[in-house]
Amino acid sequence: MGGRTLLDRESPAKTIDVARVDRRVARIRAGLRRKILESGLSQNEVERRCGWSRGYLSQVLAGRINLTVKHVLSALAATGAQPAEFLAKQLTKSRSERLLDRIDEFLR
Repeated sequence: MGGRTLLDRESPAKTIDVARVDRRVARIRAGLRRKILESGLSQNEVERRCGWSRGYLSQVLAGRINLTVKHVLSALAATGAQPAEFLAKQLTKSRSERLLDRIDEFLR
């Protein structure tokens, strides 16, 4: 499919589907936003607990600042959520992602 790909440095025969990675990062961002809402904490309180400046979390969640593992773990710790459980849920492919994979394979 004509999507953007990157060469996997460890295995040059493999390429990385950038669109798929972007979808997963967006899914993690959305899951983090839901987890914060479920915790009952305000974004300001999460920022305070993480030692971030005011408005920083909004920029991370909006994608204006790249989401890092440190961001995810810090915000989860601030809300009291379990990282392993959160990540397992976020990284499990949804039905729509599995369908997109099948379509990509079909079109190749």
